[in-house]
Amino acid sequence: MARQIFTLPAEKEGDMQAYVAFSNDGARRPGILVFQEAFGVDHHIRKVADKFADAGYIAIAPELFHRTTSPGTTIPYTDFESVRPHISPLTTEGLTNDIKACHGWLLQHPGVRHNKIGAVGFALGEEWPSWPMQSYPLPPRCRTTAVRSSC
Repeated sequence: MARQIFTLPAEKEGDMQAYVAFSNDGARRPGILVFQEAFGVDHHIRKVADKFADAGYIAIAPELFHRTTSPGTTIPYTDFESVRPHISPLTTEGLTNDIKACHGWLLQHPGVRHNKIGAVGFALGEEWPSWPMQSYPLPPRCRTTAVRSSC
């Protein structure tokens, strides 16, 4: 399985890193956007992306706090106070641009089945698959879901 960090252009807002996991066997697969918890694209979110890749998806987990932190930043689960300064700057426009960048990356990946792209979010990100997608909906055949987890 391939596990990589990619840098994607985020419209009007510089670059954004994303963790990507997929089988590199050349088969065409569905794609999935994996939205982070409040603590960044940490070991847990990378593991979730890996599990989706093991299940046959091409998974991309964008670093949605890229406007307020340096690439690769994660915050300990015990330090929610440090999360707050990164949540308030999130906007529908910014998250929509992030989704567009990730969706565009998936559409350009030769292994992605374009009519099979979905999204999943955890805890803080549980509403993100639907909230910004009201402005930038994925194609009709795409599915979104939210998972409530306790941190």
